[in-house]
Amino acid sequence: MVHVAYDLLAVITLASHLICMNLAGGLPVLAAWVHGRGTNRDDPALEQVARDAIWHSLIALFGGIVLGLTLAGIMWLDEDRGLFFVLPAFSHKIQWGFAELVFFVACLGIYLGLAGDRFRLSRVAPVVRYLFAILAASNLLYHFPPLFTVMARSAQNYESIPDAINARQYFELMLRGYALPLALHVTLASYAVAAVYLVKRMIACGWDDATIHRRTVAKRLCLIALTVTLLQIPAGIWLLMRFDAVGQSRLMGGDLIATLALGLSILLAFRLMHLLAAAAFSNLGNREIRQVTVTLLLIVLLMTSALRRSEMIRRVEDSGTQVTAYQASLLGHQHCEGNSFEIDNHGFVA
Repeated sequence: MVHVAYDLLAVITLASHLICMNLAGGLPVLAAWVHGRGTNRDDPALEQVARDAIWHSLIALFGGIVLGLTLAGIMWLDEDRGLFFVLPAFSHKIQWGFAELVFFVACLGIYLGLAGDRFRLSRVAPVVRYLFAILAASNLLYHFPPLFTVMARSAQNYESIPDAINARQYFELMLRGYALPLALHVTLASYAVAAVYLVKRMIACGWDDATIHRRTVAKRLCLIALTVTLLQIPAGIWLLMRFDAVGQSRLMGGDLIATLALGLSILLAFRLMHLLAAAAFSNLGNREIRQVTVTLLLIVLLMTSALRRSEMIRRVEDSGTQVTAYQASLLGHQHCEGNSFEIDNHGFVA
């Protein structure tokens, strides 16, 4: 019972962490676009929404870090400590991650510096803001989802990984597993979450007296959210195909909770697309965006639960010898205690 409570708490914490990181990664670019639309039509309200969104992106990053540390604490208390044992092997990538965080904050700091009133009439400032928004978001989304995916997979068999993993080995592991499709999945989700968040902010700032242009911008944000949600279909298929046989089995009926969570999230995804299409091409107001928000949050929670259930600790046994994909990919096709093994296309041992 205690383990179930820890698992539920971990799912909620991880889902909250992902929402924060979605906002941190998706808001900068969309905020820069909204900022440009506000400047072009001399709409100070839109410009303020964009500036606030940049600040909220920084706050979301801080919140995501805190929730990530909280999740680590939950894992420690639940005696799920494999991740802690693999940290030294990824020390170089983790140190580089701190540099990426500093770079992210610096880029958005420059953005805010160029978002003041004295730059409103500048033709160069919007371009530079776009540039730094793209740099900030791309660095965050490129570095962290693959890193934590590779680390989480290595934690499943932490006894077998070497003391240090170099850049070549890291990229090999990243390419062989599902880190890349998961990174794409997270990136698309980031822009869906960020677009919905911006629409909510625009409605909260006064919707009854909103100009036609402001309503058009909000509807286009809904269209962006709809587009990236549609793109999640091929991205999700790619992600599922990159799972190993055990993970696929759990998602496709082997684990009741994982299967139900995945099935419900897919059904809700179709409902989300319907709601976003209605908001983009028909009515958009407080009620509509509230329905979109609740549906989106439920999808994130269910998807997180499905992913966590599919990645329960597993070990590959070969005549009683435990062998990991990480060991195989680092050593190549060799012999381990008399047993032959090689890595497969999913990043596991064949």
